[in-house]
Amino acid sequence: FLIDLSLRGDKDGIYLIKELRRTEKYANTPIVVVTANALKRDEETAINAGATTFIRKPVENERLTAEFVRFL
Repeated sequence: FLIDLSLRGDKDGIYLIKELRRTEKYANTPIVVVTANALKRDEETAINAGATTFIRKPVENERLTAEFVRFL
């Protein structure tokens, strides 16, 4: 999954990550977070919620591609 932490509505990316991790089907699926939230605590929160990788915007195409290749 590719998830941005800043989602519209009443559920943010952290909520979505936790929900995915609670389901058996997606418990081990790689989750790549891409976000403009660049604070270290945002990264720690995402990783603790179950994100596999945290990438700050602006995203370099090579980095994003490398992360997807790593999980394939």
